[in-house]
Amino acid sequence: MVYTLDTYMGRYVRSDSHPVLHVLGKNAVQIGALVKECDRISDATEQQMFIRNNIYFLANEIEKTGEFDLGPLEMISIGLSLDKIAPESSTSDLYMRYRIAGIVIAARMVGESPSREGSGQHYLRTLEIAECLQPHEIQRAKERWKAALRATGEVESYARILQSDKLKKSLERTSENFRTGLGKVKYPEMMHTRRAA
Repeated sequence: MVYTLDTYMGRYVRSDSHPVLHVLGKNAVQIGALVKECDRISDATEQQMFIRNNIYFLANEIEKTGEFDLGPLEMISIGLSLDKIAPESSTSDLYMRYRIAGIVIAARMVGESPSREGSGQHYLRTLEIAECLQPHEIQRAKERWKAALRATGEVESYARILQSDKLKKSLERTSENFRTGLGKVKYPEMMHTRRAA
């Protein structure tokens, strides 16, 4: 079978075969309830703090999935899932999407590291993951960060060629969410160097 963008995305979204999609699907109601509760907070900084302080459960579950792929098509599938859970009708939705993208990227960077336990919570508290890695794991994390950055570029390329405005907007949001998530995860080599200094 030849996989087009639609069949590949459909396979992930419908079959729930990607571990992050499974976690998001399982926790969709709880995530949605947090967004609604957060909408009642008027201050943007307090909204961000509320989301960060209340999604440790999600960071823990995504961390427990271990290794997973995070290429452009996986990002798109995750983005489409987030469209259903947090459709960006408020700033709370946007903050939730950014934070979830950061958690996913951090989990991908840490992967199956023996020191991964607690890395999701550590990321939420500090936006750093280098302290969760052994020195020999820093290069792999750096390569995965760069791969995620390249993947967001590919998502943007897909968005530019689409005719469907709805899907195009979804892909643009996905790319923005993951780019923001990448920006929130402190660059591993810099963090490791600073810590060692």
